[in-house]
Amino acid sequence: MWEGSSKVAIVRVQRRETNEIEEAIRKLVNLTGGLDIDRRDKVVVKINVNSLRTEDTGSVTDKKVLEALLIYLMSNHRDLNISVVEGSATGTNAELYTKWLGYLEIIGKYRARFIDLTKDHVIKKTINGLRFKEINVPRTINEANFFISLAKLKTHLLTKITCTLKNQFGALPYKWKIRFHNKLDEAIVDANIAMKPDYSIVDGIIAMQTERGPTYGEPVRLNLLIGGKDPVSVDATCARIMGFNPYFIGHIRKASSKRIGNMNPIVVGEKLKDVKSKFKFSYLVSTAYRAAYFFRKQQEY
Repeated sequence: MWEGSSKVAIVRVQRRETNEIEEAIRKLVNLTGGLDIDRRDKVVVKINVNSLRTEDTGSVTDKKVLEALLIYLMSNHRDLNISVVEGSATGTNAELYTKWLGYLEIIGKYRARFIDLTKDHVIKKTINGLRFKEINVPRTINEANFFISLAKLKTHLLTKITCTLKNQFGALPYKWKIRFHNKLDEAIVDANIAMKPDYSIVDGIIAMQTERGPTYGEPVRLNLLIGGKDPVSVDATCARIMGFNPYFIGHIRKASSKRIGNMNPIVVGEKLKDVKSKFKFSYLVSTAYRAAYFFRKQQEY
């Protein structure tokens, strides 16, 4: 595995208030070396809105975290062209979900725009991937000067965890992403080869546990933000916070082998030992769910 010296910051958020979250983001960024953003840059923020569920469930990006990030970007970097993006999937509609859940109001308030990536123009990109040699990427992300992945800290039925790396899988401009689930780890890695974020923030204020994630698991309040420039380092740190060994998370290990990032970063801010938890997750139940899931989805597909 490739090892480097990436920094990952862990910051506590005492209260779920926009001003406190903004201060936590500021600390996160400062601890990890700042953002390489210039005036008038095209900045893209990929959120995670995978269901019609509210923030207290831990399923979707917290609107207060998104708002705090937009405030931070607007107050520290002038005249940015900011796009907030999400992709529709097999059973979801990004445009409707962001409207019904109130994201569009916040996005418009800070003069950003929302783009459903499955409706965006696409660029065909040649990559040396695990699954793909050519892959479609949304033009909005491809043309961005700076790409921020704003993910959730959650367990996942099929991949054990879903944080930053899995968030880019959601950016693939294909509605029927179910077709990639037979080799999901490889598809996640390839999405990050094609669309590696410049900075990753994982919202762990209200996280999610159990094998019923990433949508119907149990919410767990951690009051944490995790961030850094290396998405593999960020996810490896998130895995350790949740009580998983990142070497046994397929997409993290394989992303490291493709030199997307490294699995043993320098952790700054809160000490890992002080924030580590043991998320509920039954491997036995997960295996049974996974078998039933694939059978049902293949029948639907």
